[in-house]
Amino acid sequence: MKESIKGAISYISLVIGLILLFIGFLYYLIITSDIPVSFTLAESKVAQGTILASTFAFLLGSLLNLNKKVRTILIGILSISFIINLSHLTTASRGAEYFTLEFVHLILPFVIQPVLIIFVNILVIINNRKKGKEYFRTQSK
Repeated sequence: MKESIKGAISYISLVIGLILLFIGFLYYLIITSDIPVSFTLAESKVAQGTILASTFAFLLGSLLNLNKKVRTILIGILSISFIINLSHLTTASRGAEYFTLEFVHLILPFVIQPVLIIFVNILVIINNRKKGKEYFRTQSK
């Protein structure tokens, strides 16, 4: 019973993280759209807060989930997201007039978040693998 509750909380947390990430991305799109309004650091902080909440939800969901397949799929999706966002950051930095400190503050959380979640999930997978080997060593004696 506890495992099913843990799994439900994990999946709900992952869905909440995905929704918050989508809201942060929509906010980013609204700010950087073609509307001729300059944005300030305050708008960037709102997007960063949304991405931070999404990161915590993703970490909670992935740490509570015991399924290696879910972690592997999450790592794969976030790796693709990292590559896309990093390429967007590098292409936007080439001579664009809108590439200001505020824009960097706006796009950088989308680059850092996948790396943090991937790193934590890889560490959890390695830790679980070590625990599994130790468990089998003690059982075989």
